[in-house]
Amino acid sequence: SRAASPAWTRGVAATLIATQKPGEALASLDKHLTANPDDAAAEWLRVHALYALVAGGNASLRGRFETGARAHIAANGPHAAVATEWLAALTP
Repeated sequence: SRAASPAWTRGVAATLIATQKPGEALASLDKHLTANPDDAAAEWLRVHALYALVAGGNASLRGRFETGARAHIAANGPHAAVATEWLAALTP
């Protein structure tokens, strides 16, 4: 079987996040990013999924979220301002 295209994977992940299924998105993105580690757009979607899960109460993923958000900020990613706000929102 063929792997889905990166654009398809990102589109499905974005849809899963938007429809309150960030756990499914995260599983898909983790698999995709193992094979495509340089896909910055997928990496951002993974940060988004992690944020949704942590904000929803899954504290066990907080470290992964913080690491991903900080990496996005450090790389001057296009959503660095959002990542900064999300980090602040989750700070007790």
